[in-house]
Amino acid sequence: MNSYIDTTSILTNQGFKLFSNLYNIDKIAQYHEDGNIDFIPLSGLTSADYHGDIINFYTDGYRYFDLFVTPSTKMVGFSPKRGVVYFRASSTENNFSQRTCGIISGKSTRKSNSFSDLDRLKIAFQADGSFASHKEDYDGTRSGGIPIRFSLKKDRKKKRLEFILNNLNFKYAKANEKGREGYNRYWISATNGFLKDFSWVDLDKISHEWGSQFLEELKYWDGCELSAQNKNVFTYCSTNYLCIKKVQEIACLCGYKSHYRVDADIRDSNRLPCYALSLKRNTYYIGGQKIEKNNIDYDGKIYNVSTETGMVILKHNDRIIIGASNNI
Repeated sequence: MNSYIDTTSILTNQGFKLFSNLYNIDKIAQYHEDGNIDFIPLSGLTSADYHGDIINFYTDGYRYFDLFVTPSTKMVGFSPKRGVVYFRASSTENNFSQRTCGIISGKSTRKSNSFSDLDRLKIAFQADGSFASHKEDYDGTRSGGIPIRFSLKKDRKKKRLEFILNNLNFKYAKANEKGREGYNRYWISATNGFLKDFSWVDLDKISHEWGSQFLEELKYWDGCELSAQNKNVFTYCSTNYLCIKKVQEIACLCGYKSHYRVDADIRDSNRLPCYALSLKRNTYYIGGQKIEKNNIDYDGKIYNVSTETGMVILKHNDRIIIGASNNI
C-alpha cells in the first residue's frame, strides 16, 4: 500500500489540496508514463492511523524534492538512459541515483481555446491594474462593464498594454499623471470579469500550450529573466500567495520546474512579504544523485487515492513530485 503523511497535498482541478480536504466532486491529476497529465474523478481515497517509521526523500538547498512516505510505498523514477518511467520496489529498498531521476512535472493533455489577448489583459490587470476609486459608482449598468485603470512608468509595460488593447479593439484614454514624472494613466472601458488574482484559471480546462503562454506573459508584468545567458529561467514575483500558488500549479502542467522563496522587508514590518517563484522551462526531472533519504518517527494519519496509471502529482513543503497512487 502506497501512503503519505497528512501534510501532503495532491493536485486537483481546484489546485493542490490536502488529502483530508478532498471531496467526492473533486477531480485529481493523473500522471501517465509518457509524461502526460489528465484529470479524473476522485476514486479510492484511503486514510488510516499510523505510528512508526516514515521515510523522507529530499534534496538540500532549494529542496526541489521533499516527500514523506511509508516504508512500503513504491517510488516513481525515470531512467534517462532508457527513457522510461518505472516504479522502484519500496521506499526502504529504494535509493535514487544518477541512473534514476525523480519526476517533478509533466504536460496537460487537455484541449483548450488558444491563449487570447483578453487572457493577457487579465494577467496585466492582476499585476498593475485597479478599479475606479469609487467602484460603487461604476456598476456597469450604463456601459455594460466596470472601467479599469492602469498607472504605468516602465516603457515595456506601456507598449505591451497598448499592444493588447489595440488587438482587443478596447477603447481607452491615456494621459500623463500630474506630479508623477514618466507615469501614464490609462482608463479602459472593459467588460466584467477582472480579478486581482488568478482564480479565473481552471486547471482542468487548460492545455500545456495555453499554460506555457500564460507563464511567458507574466514576464511582461511581474516577472523577469534571471540572466541574459540563461533564457530558460525566469522569476515571477508577487505579494499575493494565492497567485504564486496558482502559477506553480500551472507550471507543473507545462513541464516547468519551480521553487519559491519569501523576501521579507526587514526595514518595514508593515509591508507584505514578497514571494519570488523561480521557473525553469522544459524541466521534467531532477537528478537522483541529489536526492537523499532519512527516517523519522511519525504518529498521525496517512492517505492515498487510486488511479489507473498508479501515479499522481503531490506537493509537500511547496515542492512538487510525481508519486505512486494505488491502482484502480
